Amino acid sequence: MSGHNNERTPHSCFNESLEHQHHEGCGHDHDHDNEESGFEQTLYSSIDTGKVTCLNEHTKGAGRNVIKPWNERRDQTKYLESGVDEELILYIPFTVAVKIKSVSIIGGDSESCPSKMKLYKNRDDVDLDSTDQIKSEQDFDVAYDREGTHDYLVKASKFNNVNSLTIFFPSNHSQGEEQTRLIYVGIKGESTTYKRAVVETVYESKPNLSDHEVRADQFVPRTL
Repeated sequence: MSGHNNERTPHSCFNESLEHQHHEGCGHDHDHDNEESGFEQTLYSSIDTGKVTCLNEHTKGAGRNVIKPWNERRDQTKYLESGVDEELILYIPFTVAVKIKSVSIIGGDSESCPSKMKLYKNRDDVDLDSTDQIKSEQDFDVAYDREGTHDYLVKASKFNNVNSLTIFFPSNHSQGEEQTRLIYVGIKGESTTYKRAVVETVYESKPNLSDHEVRADQFVPRTL
Protein backbone atom coordinates (compact mmCIF):
# COMPACT_ATOMS: atom_id res chain seq x y z
CA MET A 1 0.00 0.00 0.00
CA SER A 2 1.19 3.48 -0.73
CA GLY A 3 1.41 5.96 2.12
CA HIS A 4 -1.14 8.74 2.57
CA ASN A 5 -1.20 12.09 4.27
CA ASN A 6 -4.43 11.99 6.24
CA GLU A 7 -4.61 15.78 6.53
CA ARG A 8 -6.48 16.26 3.28
CA THR A 9 -8.29 19.40 2.27
CA PRO A 10 -12.05 18.69 2.26
CA HIS A 11 -13.53 18.35 -1.21
CA SER A 12 -14.90 21.77 -2.15
CA CYS A 13 -17.58 20.33 -4.42
CA PHE A 14 -19.09 18.04 -1.81
CA ASN A 15 -22.84 18.23 -2.09
CA GLU A 16 -24.61 15.77 0.15
CA SER A 17 -28.03 17.22 -0.51
CA LEU A 18 -27.60 17.01 -4.30
CA GLU A 19 -29.10 20.43 -4.86
CA HIS A 20 -27.30 20.69 -8.21
CA GLN A 21 -25.12 23.57 -7.04
CA HIS A 22 -21.50 23.22 -8.15
CA HIS A 23 -18.58 25.60 -7.75
CA GLU A 24 -16.43 26.54 -10.71
CA GLY A 25 -13.10 24.79 -11.15
CA CYS A 26 -14.13 21.56 -9.42
CA GLY A 27 -12.56 19.39 -12.09
CA HIS A 28 -15.51 17.11 -12.73
CA ASP A 29 -17.92 17.41 -15.63
CA HIS A 30 -21.20 15.67 -15.03
CA ASP A 31 -24.67 15.48 -16.40
CA HIS A 32 -27.97 14.63 -14.74
CA ASP A 33 -29.87 11.81 -16.44
CA ASN A 34 -33.39 10.63 -15.75
CA GLU A 35 -34.36 7.01 -15.12
CA GLU A 36 -35.14 6.22 -18.76
CA SER A 37 -31.94 7.56 -20.31
CA GLY A 38 -29.84 5.90 -17.62
CA PHE A 39 -31.32 2.51 -18.42
CA GLU A 40 -31.01 2.95 -22.17
CA GLN A 41 -27.34 3.95 -22.12
CA THR A 42 -25.96 1.57 -19.50
CA LEU A 43 -23.21 -0.82 -20.58
CA TYR A 44 -24.05 -3.34 -17.85
CA SER A 45 -24.86 -6.10 -20.36
CA SER A 46 -21.43 -5.64 -21.99
CA ILE A 47 -19.46 -6.06 -18.75
CA ASP A 48 -17.81 -9.44 -18.12
CA THR A 49 -19.04 -9.43 -14.52
CA GLY A 50 -17.48 -12.76 -13.59
CA LYS A 51 -14.02 -11.38 -14.34
CA VAL A 52 -14.37 -8.11 -12.43
CA THR A 53 -11.64 -7.88 -9.77
CA CYS A 54 -10.70 -5.45 -7.02
CA LEU A 55 -7.52 -4.68 -5.09
CA ASN A 56 -7.70 -3.88 -1.36
CA GLU A 57 -11.27 -5.09 -1.03
CA HIS A 58 -12.28 -6.03 2.51
CA THR A 59 -14.16 -9.13 1.33
CA LYS A 60 -12.82 -11.24 -1.52
CA GLY A 61 -14.98 -11.00 -4.64
CA ALA A 62 -16.92 -7.98 -3.38
CA GLY A 63 -15.83 -5.89 -6.37
CA ARG A 64 -18.53 -7.60 -8.42
CA ASN A 65 -21.19 -6.39 -5.98
CA VAL A 66 -21.17 -2.84 -7.36
CA ILE A 67 -21.66 -3.92 -10.98
CA LYS A 68 -25.46 -3.94 -11.04
CA PRO A 69 -28.32 -3.32 -13.45
CA TRP A 70 -29.46 0.30 -13.49
CA ASN A 71 -32.73 -0.45 -11.69
CA GLU A 72 -30.85 -2.16 -8.82
CA ARG A 73 -28.24 0.54 -8.32
CA ARG A 74 -29.64 1.69 -4.94
CA ASP A 75 -29.57 -1.79 -3.41
CA GLN A 76 -27.31 -1.35 -0.38
CA THR A 77 -27.27 -5.03 0.57
CA LYS A 78 -24.54 -5.51 -2.03
CA TYR A 79 -21.55 -3.24 -1.60
CA LEU A 80 -17.77 -2.96 -1.85
CA GLU A 81 -15.62 -1.80 1.05
CA SER A 82 -11.89 -1.13 1.19
CA GLY A 83 -9.61 -3.13 3.44
CA VAL A 84 -6.43 -1.74 5.00
CA ASP A 85 -7.01 1.91 4.05
CA GLU A 86 -9.28 3.99 1.81
CA GLU A 87 -7.78 2.96 -1.55
CA LEU A 88 -9.64 0.75 -4.02
CA ILE A 89 -8.71 -0.36 -7.54
CA LEU A 90 -11.58 -1.82 -9.56
CA TYR A 91 -10.83 -3.68 -12.81
CA ILE A 92 -13.82 -3.94 -15.17
CA PRO A 93 -13.43 -5.99 -18.41
CA PHE A 94 -15.96 -5.95 -21.24
CA THR A 95 -17.14 -8.82 -23.40
CA VAL A 96 -16.87 -6.61 -26.50
CA ALA A 97 -15.17 -3.33 -27.31
CA VAL A 98 -17.18 -0.33 -26.11
CA LYS A 99 -17.21 3.44 -26.36
CA ILE A 100 -17.54 4.97 -22.90
CA LYS A 101 -19.41 8.25 -22.44
CA SER A 102 -19.68 8.57 -18.67
CA VAL A 103 -19.22 6.94 -15.27
CA SER A 104 -21.56 7.28 -12.27
CA ILE A 105 -20.88 6.43 -8.64
CA ILE A 106 -22.98 5.75 -5.53
CA GLY A 107 -20.99 5.77 -2.30
CA GLY A 108 -21.95 4.25 1.02
CA ASP A 109 -22.60 7.58 2.75
CA SER A 110 -21.32 11.15 2.80
CA GLU A 111 -18.06 10.16 4.54
CA SER A 112 -17.17 6.78 3.02
CA CYS A 113 -17.99 7.87 -0.54
CA PRO A 114 -14.89 8.23 -2.77
CA SER A 115 -13.71 11.82 -3.17
CA LYS A 116 -11.56 11.16 -6.26
CA MET A 117 -11.29 8.64 -9.06
CA LYS A 118 -8.77 7.98 -11.83
CA LEU A 119 -9.68 6.12 -15.03
CA TYR A 120 -7.32 3.84 -16.97
CA LYS A 121 -8.19 2.39 -20.37
CA ASN A 122 -7.14 -1.13 -21.41
CA ARG A 123 -4.69 -1.61 -18.52
CA ASP A 124 -4.68 -4.79 -16.46
CA ASP A 125 -1.40 -3.96 -14.71
CA VAL A 126 -2.52 -1.11 -12.45
CA ASP A 127 -1.91 -1.91 -8.78
CA LEU A 128 -1.46 0.02 -5.55
CA ASP A 129 2.28 0.38 -6.17
CA SER A 130 2.06 1.59 -9.78
CA THR A 131 -0.65 4.26 -9.67
CA ASP A 132 1.97 7.00 -9.39
CA GLN A 133 3.92 5.68 -12.38
CA ILE A 134 1.07 4.88 -14.79
CA LYS A 135 -0.67 7.93 -16.20
CA SER A 136 -4.45 7.82 -16.09
CA GLU A 137 -6.61 8.84 -19.04
CA GLN A 138 -8.78 11.12 -16.92
CA ASP A 139 -9.23 12.12 -13.25
CA PHE A 140 -12.33 13.34 -11.41
CA ASP A 141 -13.31 14.85 -8.09
CA VAL A 142 -16.30 12.85 -6.87
CA ALA A 143 -19.30 14.29 -5.02
CA TYR A 144 -21.62 12.20 -2.86
CA ASP A 145 -24.62 11.10 -4.93
CA ARG A 146 -27.14 8.73 -3.37
CA GLU A 147 -29.11 8.31 -6.62
CA GLY A 148 -26.33 7.59 -9.12
CA THR A 149 -27.68 10.18 -11.56
CA HIS A 150 -24.55 12.36 -11.66
CA ASP A 151 -22.69 11.33 -14.81
CA TYR A 152 -18.96 12.10 -14.93
CA LEU A 153 -18.45 12.75 -18.63
CA VAL A 154 -15.26 11.32 -20.10
CA LYS A 155 -13.26 12.69 -23.02
CA ALA A 156 -14.68 10.87 -26.03
CA SER A 157 -11.36 10.77 -27.89
CA LYS A 158 -9.73 8.81 -25.05
CA PHE A 159 -12.40 6.20 -24.44
CA ASN A 160 -13.09 4.64 -27.83
CA ASN A 161 -12.44 0.92 -28.41
CA VAL A 162 -12.30 0.13 -24.69
CA ASN A 163 -11.81 -3.52 -23.74
CA SER A 164 -11.38 -2.88 -20.03
CA LEU A 165 -11.67 0.02 -17.60
CA THR A 166 -9.66 0.27 -14.39
CA ILE A 167 -10.88 2.75 -11.77
CA PHE A 168 -8.61 3.87 -8.93
CA PHE A 169 -10.26 5.44 -5.89
CA PRO A 170 -7.39 6.96 -3.86
CA SER A 171 -9.41 8.69 -1.15
CA ASN A 172 -12.81 9.35 0.38
CA HIS A 173 -14.61 12.25 2.05
CA SER A 174 -13.71 11.16 5.58
CA GLN A 175 -10.10 12.38 5.09
CA GLY A 176 -8.75 8.96 6.01
CA GLU A 177 -10.97 8.35 9.02
CA GLU A 178 -13.14 5.66 7.40
CA GLN A 179 -12.87 2.89 4.84
CA THR A 180 -14.16 3.62 1.36
CA ARG A 181 -17.53 2.10 0.55
CA LEU A 182 -19.20 1.80 -2.86
CA ILE A 183 -22.75 0.76 -3.63
CA TYR A 184 -22.78 1.17 -7.40
CA VAL A 185 -20.47 1.86 -10.33
CA GLY A 186 -22.31 2.57 -13.57
CA ILE A 187 -20.80 2.95 -17.02
CA LYS A 188 -22.71 4.44 -19.93
CA GLY A 189 -21.84 4.48 -23.60
CA GLU A 190 -22.16 2.43 -26.77
CA SER A 191 -21.39 -1.20 -27.43
CA THR A 192 -19.74 -2.27 -30.69
CA THR A 193 -21.26 -5.74 -30.47
CA TYR A 194 -22.46 -5.80 -34.07
CA LYS A 195 -19.19 -4.68 -35.62
CA ARG A 196 -17.14 -6.99 -33.42
CA ALA A 197 -19.35 -9.95 -34.33
CA VAL A 198 -18.86 -9.34 -38.05
CA VAL A 199 -15.07 -9.25 -37.69
CA GLU A 200 -15.03 -12.42 -35.57
CA THR A 201 -17.21 -14.24 -38.09
CA VAL A 202 -14.82 -13.40 -40.90
CA TYR A 203 -11.73 -14.53 -39.02
CA GLU A 204 -13.22 -17.57 -37.32
CA SER A 205 -14.70 -19.07 -40.47
CA LYS A 206 -11.45 -18.87 -42.50
CA PRO A 207 -13.09 -20.41 -45.58
CA ASN A 208 -11.16 -22.79 -47.78
CA LEU A 209 -11.11 -21.51 -51.34
CA SER A 210 -11.60 -25.03 -52.66
CA ASP A 211 -14.94 -25.16 -50.84
CA HIS A 212 -16.21 -22.22 -52.85
CA GLU A 213 -15.07 -23.02 -56.38
CA VAL A 214 -17.82 -22.36 -58.90
CA ARG A 215 -17.72 -23.25 -62.56
CA ALA A 216 -18.23 -20.48 -65.05
CA ASP A 217 -21.28 -22.21 -66.50
CA GLN A 218 -23.01 -22.02 -63.10
CA PHE A 219 -23.41 -18.27 -63.39
CA VAL A 220 -26.69 -17.38 -65.06
CA PRO A 221 -26.83 -13.78 -66.25
CA ARG A 222 -29.85 -11.78 -65.13
CA THR A 223 -31.87 -9.76 -67.58
CA LEU A 224 -33.29 -6.54 -66.14
